[in-house]
Amino acid sequence: MKREIEERFPRAVGTLRELRSGVRRFLAADVIAKNRRELLDAEPWEIDGIGLDDNRITVSGWAFPPAKGLPRIELNGRPFDSFENHSRGDVGAKFWQRARASESGFAGWSALGEHLFERDYAAFSYANSPSQLPRGLRRDFYLLDPEKEKFPLPTAAQRLRVIGNEGDFGFRLLGATDSQRLFRAAEVLAGRPMRSLGSILDWGVGCGRIARYALGDFEGERFAGCDIDSENVAWCGANLHGEFHHIDLMPPLPFTDDAFDLIYGVSVFTHLRESIQDAWLAELQRVMKPGGIGLFTIHGRTALDYGGLPPRAYVDLRDRIESQGLVLGGKNTDLVGAVDRPDEYVNVYHSGKYVQKRWRQWFDIVAIVPGYIFTHDLVVVRKR
Repeated sequence: MKREIEERFPRAVGTLRELRSGVRRFLAADVIAKNRRELLDAEPWEIDGIGLDDNRITVSGWAFPPAKGLPRIELNGRPFDSFENHSRGDVGAKFWQRARASESGFAGWSALGEHLFERDYAAFSYANSPSQLPRGLRRDFYLLDPEKEKFPLPTAAQRLRVIGNEGDFGFRLLGATDSQRLFRAAEVLAGRPMRSLGSILDWGVGCGRIARYALGDFEGERFAGCDIDSENVAWCGANLHGEFHHIDLMPPLPFTDDAFDLIYGVSVFTHLRESIQDAWLAELQRVMKPGGIGLFTIHGRTALDYGGLPPRAYVDLRDRIESQGLVLGGKNTDLVGAVDRPDEYVNVYHSGKYVQKRWRQWFDIVAIVPGYIFTHDLVVVRKR
């Protein structure tokens, strides 16, 4: 019937299609106008590339502009020798809900000098960011001096399962950055400097993306890691310092009660259904010392903003997250072939209100920091 109508009335059908297309464009524009914001909850920024040669360091990326002017990026607290801003249409299209997102591009360079790797790291800061984080926390990026890298890199296939691509640049930059940010949060928000801790657990260690850098700063007695990916765990055991354990999708962990001062888990609760999440919250509480600190990431508003969804789909998912608290976003295939029961590895969104209410059964909620670990929000908890 549909084909017959199209053949008998082609002009009318064409006109109807144009009208429907116009209505969709009008509705999308209306949704964009109603949901565009001057600032996002997290105000993320990214470094796309860093280059080192004999004479200079170069950096490029994007950062949402402040209310007035353009983003200014600094290296170790100093302006770059040369710096310019430019348009980024790709960022504007992805972050349609952020005003002036297309004005976010930057590139700069500085001559290499003795201050490049202060305290072993080069630190990149968004100096005039409009984002406000609790108690002076910052979303700086950190690059470890290549000469201070202690451990070999895992294979490209292993990196792919952990960060979604095979590149070594993002693996190193984000590994060092997340390590520095996590332990800064523990110190600032919970009063637990890393060097004062005796024991740390990396829950979901993967192939050591964060552990390789955390170990460089850790002076305590026990560093452990665990993961459901047996190949990655074996690699960590053979190439990193510490103890590493292959675990199942469900508890228990192979540790005694009250074993760790600090436990961190990046991109773990982001993939667990509610029943599995609850089982792990209870288990992590068991192995954490009284007064111990947990640093766990979730997909919250930041991940939604990063998703690049069309306006209507964005609004629908946002409203579902706010009303339901925990929303399954579909299956995640990153670990297919590497773990048992890969069908249980899903993408999950959490609302802050849900975390505050449900997780409080096991922990005190110290803070929820939006967009602190790349596209993830950081939940800081304390065991009573």
